[in-house]
Amino acid sequence: MAKLAIEVGAKESNGQPIAVLDVDGIIDGSTVGELEERFEQLKKEGRTRFIFDFKDLEYISSAGIGFFMKEADAAKELRGAVVLMNLSPRVSRIFELLDLLDFFHIT
Repeated sequence: MAKLAIEVGAKESNGQPIAVLDVDGIIDGSTVGELEERFEQLKKEGRTRFIFDFKDLEYISSAGIGFFMKEADAAKELRGAVVLMNLSPRVSRIFELLDLLDFFHIT
């Protein structure tokens, strides 16, 4: 069974709140629901800007990629943003193979 741990923090930029989600483990079909639930909670709180820190992310499947594509589009419509940071070479390669490096804001 795949494991996923998500720690949520907050920061501020130009007076705007930003949710910072540290993602640890694997995002796949069996764990993406947990990520969706946490993300929906934050959106209900009025958050529109998100940073996902992938420094401890081991793997992301197409289910996880689909989640991030959907939410990045939704955030843009609300004048928010989804930023991905600290991608490991393995995770970065997945985004590269899918030609998604330009679709996301990656730092």
